[in-house]
Parts: sequence; C-alpha cells; structure tokens
Amino acid sequence: MLKSGLAWAKAILERSHAGWLSQREEWRMVMTSYRVLCSLFIIYVAAVWIYPASAAESDKIIGPWGGSGDYPLSGDFDKDGHQDDLALFRPGTRSWEIDFDADGRLNVRSWTGPGQRGDSFVISDFDGDGFLNDVAVISSNKSWSYYTFDYNTQTRSFEGWSRWPQIRGHSIYPTPATITWGGSNDLPVAGDFDNDGHVDDLGVYRPSNRMWYFETNLDGVTDRTSGAWGASGDLPVAGDFDGDGQLGDLGLFRASDRNWYFDYSSNGNTDRKFGPWALRGDLPLAGDFDGQGLSNDICVFRPSTGQWFFKFFNIAWSPPGMHGGPEPGYVNA
Repeated sequence: MLKSGLAWAKAILERSHAGWLSQREEWRMVMTSYRVLCSLFIIYVAAVWIYPASAAESDKIIGPWGGSGDYPLSGDFDKDGHQDDLALFRPGTRSWEIDFDADGRLNVRSWTGPGQRGDSFVISDFDGDGFLNDVAVISSNKSWSYYTFDYNTQTRSFEGWSRWPQIRGHSIYPTPATITWGGSNDLPVAGDFDNDGHVDDLGVYRPSNRMWYFETNLDGVTDRTSGAWGASGDLPVAGDFDGDGQLGDLGLFRASDRNWYFDYSSNGNTDRKFGPWALRGDLPLAGDFDGQGLSNDICVFRPSTGQWFFKFFNIAWSPPGMHGGPEPGYVNA
C-alpha cells in the first residue's frame, strides 16, 4: 500500500515535469499526494507498531455495557461452578448489574447493593460455601467489609445481599464484620494464596514499592509478602493461570507495553509473559470464560466503548498465541 502511494506521487511529478499540468493543478496534485502519503503512513504505523498481529486476537467480544467510572468484576454469582459471570458496580447510581455467563445479557440489577463512589472491590469465597459470590468492599480508609450475593438456584432468582456476620452458610474463620488493612494506593486481589484449597485470602499490590502483601486469616494482619514484582501503572489480577486447580496465581496487565505478566506461585517471579493484547485504559479481569473449568482466561473492560474483550487460555499453551474454548472469531482488542 505504501509503495503504491509512492509510485502514484512519482507519476504526478513526472507529468508535472513534462508540462502536462498548470502551476495551480500541479500544486493541488502535490498537496493531494502529500495527504495520501500521510494517511498511508499513519495506517502503516498503526498496523505494524500499535496493533501488532502477533498474539493480539480476542476470542470473544460483548457489549456495549458499562462506561467510564464503572467498576468491573468477575465471579460465580449464579452458582454454576464457573467463574464466568461479570458484574459492574455503577457508582453514579450505587447499583450493581450482573451478567451470568458473560453472554452480554443483563440478568440482575440491584439498586441496594454494597459500596459507594471511591470504594474498591474483590470477589471471592469468604464464607466457604464453594462459590465465588462474596464481595469485599474496601473503603478509602482501608476498612474491608463483606457481603454475599444471595442467589436461589432453585427459583433462579436474586434474593438480596447479606452482610457479615449474618451471611448464610458457614465461615471457615470467626471473621469480624470489618477489618482495617492495607495502604492508601494499594490495588486489591483475592484468591487462595496459602494453598489450603479455600479461595478466601486477600492480597494487595502496592505500586509505590512494587511489593505484594497477603492476608490469609481475614484478621487484618499481613501474613506474607513477595516482590518486588511489577511496575508503576500495572493493574493486578488473580486466577489459576498454570492450570493446577488453585486460584493462587497473580497476573499484571502493563498498559505501557500492552503485555501481561504471570507469577504462578505468588513469589515475585515472572513465569510467563503474554502479549501485546488490550489497550491503555482497559481494566483487566480473570475467570473461566471458555467453560473449561479453570479460571485461567483473561478479559478487559474498555470504559471508553463499554466493550468487553476476552482471551481464552489453554493449559497446554505454546507461545506466541493462546487458544482454547469455542471457535474464535479473531478481532483485535
């Protein structure tokens, strides 16, 4: 394409030198040629450098749903055993919207859920019932409070929110209603970081020192640290990226180079790098979006367009691309 543009410009100049064009026509054609060449150059740069083809395909897109300021989460709100549901907390209305199975259809809208503008959230199984449908709400003063999304699988209906310590079911620990833990700019995650088989642990990534802190007893005391691992501006996720059945792995989306970094043992070492995929401004998630039974897939929510992009990971991976799940209809994220 670029070569064709150059050839066209050369032909115009040859005609000009031959005296076929007036001075005004010559100037108009030269300016047109200049604009075409600039456009072709921009397309070339975008194709080769900004949106490289290698490992840049998404396996699924849904939306538009959501927008700027919304807080995206993934969990198992319908209790089907898969972390394939999406949630949005919308601070403007202090409401929650839930999409079961990440199919682009809104299943539940709750106007009375937990949280307010400025809060952060993580989803985990804090009550030990085996479902990732509990929400930890982290306020600006680093107070953590816990709620569960009550969904009746028999009637397939949402029954409201329960706040600890009145959560239905049972708790592994005698957990207080709230704890205070973490720093002002920490970015939270949740998973099974003590490898006890229960997805009930807290973690935070602290960009200021690139350290990770883990709280495995829900008592407000740091039990373990790792790092330094990460960089300023990185956004963390947690999942089962090595396919061992435990949600104790960490991931980072680095917008500056559009790459993803994975630490399989939450020990501060990079075990895998993937990308480039996704764009600056995207918000990352992890889950089981291909239905394979492992929370090793990644997703980004793009507030600027309200779209959600998914990448399915296969446990038997081989760089540079990842595959698995249903037949992909590849599109750039």
